[in-house]
Amino acid sequence: MKAESSRNPPATAIGRLVADAPIFEYNRVIMFRINTYMWLLFLCAGLTFISMSPAFAAEEYPSSKPVKPVVLELFTSQSCGDTPPADRLVEELVAGNKNITVLTCHLNYFDLKGWKDTLSNRPCEDRRAGYKGALNISYTQTPQFVINGVYDTTGESDEAVTSILKTAQDNDTLFNIPLRLDANTLDITLPDMELNQLVNVWLFAFDRQHKVDIETGPNAGSTGTYVNVVRHLVKVLDWKGPTIGHTIDLKTMPADGYTVIAQYEHLGRIIGASTVLQESSIGQYQQ
Repeated sequence: MKAESSRNPPATAIGRLVADAPIFEYNRVIMFRINTYMWLLFLCAGLTFISMSPAFAAEEYPSSKPVKPVVLELFTSQSCGDTPPADRLVEELVAGNKNITVLTCHLNYFDLKGWKDTLSNRPCEDRRAGYKGALNISYTQTPQFVINGVYDTTGESDEAVTSILKTAQDNDTLFNIPLRLDANTLDITLPDMELNQLVNVWLFAFDRQHKVDIETGPNAGSTGTYVNVVRHLVKVLDWKGPTIGHTIDLKTMPADGYTVIAQYEHLGRIIGASTVLQESSIGQYQQ
């Protein structure tokens, strides 16, 4: 027994257990050690994965770019049977996208079809006619969308309009025009900018919503919902680039809101825009 003890020096508690235990106890201890080691490896790997996962997420889902503002003008008519889908589309855009400035201009072009458009006005007619030359359009159709003054489509589908909107947002940058609205006046401040041509500054006075029961014509029996309806449209001034302030008298142009745009002359590219609402109209038409 002494000779055997000399071959096996004193063991630790676990070593003694292994040395003295039957073979199944020996296997149990070995498996305990292996399982413990594998569990530690798994825990370590899991912590490593958790600590790295935000980096993977950031790479896989990069932060989205800020959406640039755009100006969308819709030329429409209550007397045209093709316009209701376009009218519904801009209603959705106004409700769901604050980066799109919608201005709805009504035309009297189709009044001979049996229904007189109750919201049409001459400045809208003139602006639509001006775009025909500015955009080299061989013939005009209704509805017609003009975006940032340079892109146009008849809106044969919602996808055609949203595709152009995305193109405008990807490629154009509009500057913000500081506005200050008082009871009967609107103050405009134009910054100092280097311009390569004359810029016209336009004021659009609009009502946020009109519902019209159409009794005759192609849309007879329907109720049209029209948003951001232009009621007054005037050229405020010509701008050559230096800082300038201007006050507009609004007494003869009552409206729910006012949009001011800066546009290269001859109805060219729109380079700046801002909108301000009367306090009394805020939340008035929310559904």
